[in-house]
Amino acid sequence: MFEADPPGWADFKEPVAKPKKPISLRLDEEVVEFFRDGGPGWQTRMNAVLRHFMNSKKENSIV
Repeated sequence: MFEADPPGWADFKEPVAKPKKPISLRLDEEVVEFFRDGGPGWQTRMNAVLRHFMNSKKENSIV
């Protein structure tokens, strides 16, 4: 146990994560295996890939 909090610890605020929406999604088996083979956090990595794709599409679209 720590005797004293590290400097700035009292002001630390944990970032609020955006809530995730649970869905049912059908993917190719090899796609799921690719991400699962990366170990724990595979769904988070898959979400990051999808988010990157979404953002690149948004940046390249004309509004």
